[in-house]
Amino acid sequence: MSKAINQIRAFVLHPNFLYLGFALVVIGLYYSRAFVSIFDVSVFTLGILNLVNRSSWKEAIWNRHTIPFILIFLLYLFSAFMSEDKTTALLRLKTNNYFLLIPLGISMLQPMTKSFIRNIFFGFIVVSVLSAVFVLIQYILNFSTYSEAYKTGKTIATPLLHIRYSFFICMALVLSIGLLFERKELRPIARKSLPYLSAFLFVFLHVLAVRTGILAFYVALFFFFILKGQAYFKRTQMAGLALALLVLLVLAVRFVPSLKNKWQYMRHDIKMYMNDTGHYLYSDNLRLISISNGLYLIEQNPMLGVGIGDLDIEVQKIYKSFYPDIPPELQFPPVTQFIYSTTVFGLVGGILFFIFIFYPLTYKDQRKNNLVILIYGATLGSFIGDYSIELQLGKVCFTTFASLALWYCTSHQVGKTESKTAAA
Repeated sequence: MSKAINQIRAFVLHPNFLYLGFALVVIGLYYSRAFVSIFDVSVFTLGILNLVNRSSWKEAIWNRHTIPFILIFLLYLFSAFMSEDKTTALLRLKTNNYFLLIPLGISMLQPMTKSFIRNIFFGFIVVSVLSAVFVLIQYILNFSTYSEAYKTGKTIATPLLHIRYSFFICMALVLSIGLLFERKELRPIARKSLPYLSAFLFVFLHVLAVRTGILAFYVALFFFFILKGQAYFKRTQMAGLALALLVLLVLAVRFVPSLKNKWQYMRHDIKMYMNDTGHYLYSDNLRLISISNGLYLIEQNPMLGVGIGDLDIEVQKIYKSFYPDIPPELQFPPVTQFIYSTTVFGLVGGILFFIFIFYPLTYKDQRKNNLVILIYGATLGSFIGDYSIELQLGKVCFTTFASLALWYCTSHQVGKTESKTAAA
């Protein structure tokens, strides 16, 4: 009996089977929420199976890579306990189990090799490029229609909500940049194709013209230059690169039709809001109203916030009182992670939330990890224009790639998850 169990365990923990498991999230982020839902349970279950013959469970569960995620979950747990609407609070708490299952699962699956982790990242880059190609083809075939759509704040049709989609494209782009610094370690096909894939994603991100993704990308680059720039470039080179990127961005706004129209629409929308002549059909007006509502709720509940279970109720009360013309489907919570989290947790809890999120950057070895810096930089940038890790896909994207990147610098070149058939 034990022999059969060991055979099953060896089969499901084989590198090829693990690749299949991570393929669920790589593909699922774009095309299947079901895959994503299966992934978190699968990686946690495989992690437990991997611990069966290990003497110490504590080290695999409670370590410096998992503690920040566990603390984030505990913060949500406390907020749920403080909420009056316990039913909604429990539902919200359930969606935050990703902060436990995925980081713990990846931790328990250690040791992973650097090659294995690079392959997962490279697979996500390839899937992102393929997805972008299909979106770009639709854009080219319907160029005039989409150009007009951008003038009213709409975007190209994407496989999922355009804000989330742009963030995933940005994540793929920063991962490709991070892997470029590891080119000597990559397989030939990845080493040769990665520069072209990176260039394509860079162009596509600007053609897509969704501000969340673009802002996240440039914040990630800024973050990288601040923390690691001097390790690779002289000061004059850094200044030249920064100037070149700024010029590229200005030229893109001027000559890329989608980005140009989106920029003009944004200026018009914000001007209308400032003059109090905005309309709820304009997306930026809705964004600014949601942020204003969040600031009001923070003022009313400064210490402990409104709680994850009561946020929707409190937001609806404000819309009913001050914005009765806005239909329910457009009554959004604060659409920036900074205001959203502070509204939910209060000032103290909000500060703790962001400390827990970015605490791994205090580790000296992780500040040398290009992948960690770029992933966390992009995540920070996404927080400005979206509550990017409050929804299922955003949580899974962040917890998966951040956890893998955190383990990357402590992984080895050769190990049990090494695969001779690896693509990268």
